[in-house]
Amino acid sequence: MASRLISDLEAALPGLVKAVFSQPLDNTADNRVIVRPVLIKKRRCFQLERFRDNKAFHRNLGEEELIKAAGELDGCYRQVLIQTGSDSAQYSLRRNGSYKKSLSAALPRPGGEAESHNREKAYILREGENIPALVDLGVFTRDMKIVRAKYDKYKQINRFVELIDQEFSQSGRKRITILDFGCGKSYLTFILYYYFSVKKAWT
Repeated sequence: MASRLISDLEAALPGLVKAVFSQPLDNTADNRVIVRPVLIKKRRCFQLERFRDNKAFHRNLGEEELIKAAGELDGCYRQVLIQTGSDSAQYSLRRNGSYKKSLSAALPRPGGEAESHNREKAYILREGENIPALVDLGVFTRDMKIVRAKYDKYKQINRFVELIDQEFSQSGRKRITILDFGCGKSYLTFILYYYFSVKKAWT
């Protein structure tokens, strides 16, 4: 019998905008998994996008294949977001392995339309992720939505993380030490900590 999460995902497929599985329990798992509807040769299917080691891997699946793949992810991620054109739901993993569901209003956008492969920029820090520093900064709401008035700040922070990640990747190092000199509010330090310790699962 399918869990509540998988049943809700299956029910949302006709109007799905995206589903995001984030914060894996296992450090060897994908850092994040995103599901989006796409049109391929005029056929609506679902793209499963997995992120690991700063690389993205894609599979295009039919509905049954997607539900089977999602079932394998069930209980493996601390946070799951399911967003349709009319609403969105955030799921937080409980200690007993089930998910607690919370509803929130979705951002205004057309619902249920499959996206082409020419999508908007894929930011490193994505909407729907549980990033406390962005909530405290007012860039995200408490249900992990981007505050429209803070969208430019959101893009600037993502660019900062991209630059740091590029420099680190090019250095060839296996470890990194970040020093905070205590200037300003230090929110970028907390965001870098989230990126390297949570998303990349480094200690």
